[in-house]
Amino acid sequence: MLDFKELYVKFLVRFPQFKDIVSRIGFYIDDTAQTAYTDGIDCYFSSQFMSSLSEEEQLFTFSHEVLHIVFDHIMRAEGKDPYYWNIATDSVINAYLS
Repeated sequence: MLDFKELYVKFLVRFPQFKDIVSRIGFYIDDTAQTAYTDGIDCYFSSQFMSSLSEEEQLFTFSHEVLHIVFDHIMRAEGKDPYYWNIATDSVINAYLS
């Protein structure tokens, strides 16, 4: 079973500067999703997808979705091409997590 509390704690150990923002995010299972996503307020994860990942990959995926919210990517997307905006923001987040 997906342990959001454990992922949350591991995220905050690495990024304590985001505690205030992350404390307002809801984390949910959405088994209609193929992988994971955010609506800019909360994060949603496919339990099947997440269970197929190693612990390190789960933390990366969790952190990736959280950082979309931290960096306000959903709200800042207005007027931008969604396809290219997603590629650009994913690239920024993945570089940040490397």
